[in-house]
Amino acid sequence: MRILYLVIILFLVNFEIVAQDRLDNWQWAEWEQTAKHLDEGDFNSAMAICKLHPRNRGFAERLKQIQDLKQLNSEGEQQQKAGRYFEAIATYKKHRTSSGVGSLTYFEKKIDQCVAKVAMSNLSRLKILQRQVFASELAVRALRELEDQNASSALKDFTQAQIVIGKTQGNLKILIDRGVTASKAFMIWDKKYQIAKNNNVSLEGEQDLLVELGYIPLVKIPSLNRRLATVIEEIAGKNSIEEALSSCELDRLIETLSASSEIVSSQILDRRNVFKSTYSKLQVLNGDRKHDSTITSGYRSLYVLMAAFPKEIQLGLKRCLDDGRIAALKAFLAQAIAEGDTRAATSYRKTLLEEMGIQENVQEDCVDVAAFNSNISKVRDALLKCNLSEAQQLWNELEKAADCNDKRLKLQANTDLGKRITQLIAADRQYNRLLNEARDEIKRGNFKNAKAKYLQLSKTDVCDLSKRDTDLKVALDQLSELEGKYKITLELVGGVGGNKPLYKVNSESRPMNYGITFGAGIQVAYVNPANSAALVFGIEYISTSYYSADKSSYSLEKFTVNGLSGSLSIKMSPFKEARIKPYMKAGVEGIVPLSNQYERYSSLGAIGNNAQLKHFLPSVLGALGVEFKVANVPIFLEVMGFTSVESVLDRNQKNILSPGNQEVDARFRRASIRLGVKLF
Repeated sequence: MRILYLVIILFLVNFEIVAQDRLDNWQWAEWEQTAKHLDEGDFNSAMAICKLHPRNRGFAERLKQIQDLKQLNSEGEQQQKAGRYFEAIATYKKHRTSSGVGSLTYFEKKIDQCVAKVAMSNLSRLKILQRQVFASELAVRALRELEDQNASSALKDFTQAQIVIGKTQGNLKILIDRGVTASKAFMIWDKKYQIAKNNNVSLEGEQDLLVELGYIPLVKIPSLNRRLATVIEEIAGKNSIEEALSSCELDRLIETLSASSEIVSSQILDRRNVFKSTYSKLQVLNGDRKHDSTITSGYRSLYVLMAAFPKEIQLGLKRCLDDGRIAALKAFLAQAIAEGDTRAATSYRKTLLEEMGIQENVQEDCVDVAAFNSNISKVRDALLKCNLSEAQQLWNELEKAADCNDKRLKLQANTDLGKRITQLIAADRQYNRLLNEARDEIKRGNFKNAKAKYLQLSKTDVCDLSKRDTDLKVALDQLSELEGKYKITLELVGGVGGNKPLYKVNSESRPMNYGITFGAGIQVAYVNPANSAALVFGIEYISTSYYSADKSSYSLEKFTVNGLSGSLSIKMSPFKEARIKPYMKAGVEGIVPLSNQYERYSSLGAIGNNAQLKHFLPSVLGALGVEFKVANVPIFLEVMGFTSVESVLDRNQKNILSPGNQEVDARFRRASIRLGVKLF
């Protein structure tokens, strides 16, 4: 009878896969079939399979679980038939708390049936608690639909939940409101993404879109997150398949293979999907020794399924499976030792030694084993407290102290600790590196790249996950705020001051007196709030005068130059958030003269002669200033100095001031007090 039943199972599951395996691999097929029956609500068939393994603790526990779920279903159906839909929902949803079960399709359909019946009733008569239960289940279903990328159905359920919950305040309403927003945003995003993919979008363009997805609340799609990691690697010139394989990210490996140009049959694709599903389920069971034979059977099935992958990656796949199987054996050994099951521990130890190629030396004596075991507990405590340096130091001491087989086996049974310490230290380094890179991108104004770095950070498996999530939330909020402030400002500016040029005739300095200079115009500032520097471009009308003098400082001549001034400067302030913000400025200025007037006091009238001036008068500038607000209007006040970098006079022209071909060198030296107002 047992053989007949097993034959039936082989036809129900993928016969081609299981037929390749030996009889001792059937246990995994039976475990899978049990899960399938359970998901469909076929409790009797599921229990029948479990009863085939009375001595297997995993199947025995699953049998008890199925019996409880069957009873739960019976109670729920009675309530549902009696029209007590809210009670039925409360009963059915208890299945979600069953260990290792998660969400079962059969029970979720039952809940949906009850929700549909409630939706047909007069919603205005529902009590507050009933509204919350109803809206909650609509939200659960909508979240499930979002994960399945069915945004239109999610939006429909979130919208109905929004109507049902009404004005009732609380976390549920916040979730529902966010769900409506997220569903709409995801629908828009998904349309853009599909169009981009159809148009063969570049890797950089796809990265931008996937980063954008990360900022839509509630939308967490693992496959797209893995796609982002692949895109980032490919942009960096890395082989994404090799990268996924080296870190044993087998889900991402299979998805990357599916997205590649490799042409394979549907049969091969099916086997790869079975491999992916089996590997994922084994990660849930791994480390629990009551499932030891089932896990062993599962790994045997995976070794057979490896043939569905390209030969060049099969060795890497085998390494990942070997690592997983050995890690499971070590966990079994540790549990057996902790439970005092000497017989099982001996069996696990023997198998582990064989797998690792270690020969046991029975002649060796071990001392201080109790102290050794105590130190392993100290490592675990340090790791729980995220004190990685202490955990690493203790682990190094344990490795040195492992001087006999018992200690070495104990250490090997806990190598997950050593690996975890190494992983977390590496993750911390990666976290700090990505964090610094994100900050550098922000300083450069590359907010999209910064977002990509932050999304990578969110997937970094650091020790203190709550601190990581808190830090990331703060960082992303600040980034969003910076993006909002990233702008170009327009400013009105005017100033008045003095000009006392450096004046030479045939290299002989001549005394000069101060003249008045004034100017007015506009400035455009390119502001990056993540950086302490802003780029400022200004255009002004300028008028400046100065006087030549005799040795007694009496003015002899007056010179007046009018023109247009253009300036480019960098404005720096380390005080980003101060109410009164000091700053300094440095840059260059160029004046295009419009008129030049000369007046000699010993004669009547004035002479205008632009030919004396160069067509472009370059200067360097520097300023110290302060920004503040008056009636919430941004104002700035600054003291600015200018000095010409060359003579303002054209040496090829004859000087009107002196006879013959005397060479006159005049360089402006101006200073002014300027007042400005930011318009926007």
